[in-house]
Amino acid sequence: MFLKNVIFWSHGRGTIPYDVLCALILIFIFLTPTGFFQDWPRVNAPQQFQTGHTLIRTRDDSGATVYNVRLPAELASVEPATLRRNIQLFLEHKLKKSVSVARVQPIYGGDGNILGFSVWTDTAIKTGF
Repeated sequence: MFLKNVIFWSHGRGTIPYDVLCALILIFIFLTPTGFFQDWPRVNAPQQFQTGHTLIRTRDDSGATVYNVRLPAELASVEPATLRRNIQLFLEHKLKKSVSVARVQPIYGGDGNILGFSVWTDTAIKTGF
């Protein structure tokens, strides 16, 4: 009977079972770790830049941390060695720590233009999320 009342939320407002159920829901919401549902932004997803963010932290399929970076156009349209350096400086500025870029992969929009870059760092690969 108690389980039926819980499932159908039959307890009246202000009763102890009602308050306990509300408290359990709030505890679940606020204490569940962020990676529990593995609901993080995808690597190489162009729509994530529509919100105006320039740096989005996510994970790849192996669990390594990946930063999706949107650089200003003048910093992104350069040769690969300079691009890696620009990305490294951008990440160091945003993260406020030393970063070593291990791998860079462009993120293409629907029109074929580069919108940003997925960046794997040596420190992210070693330390995880």
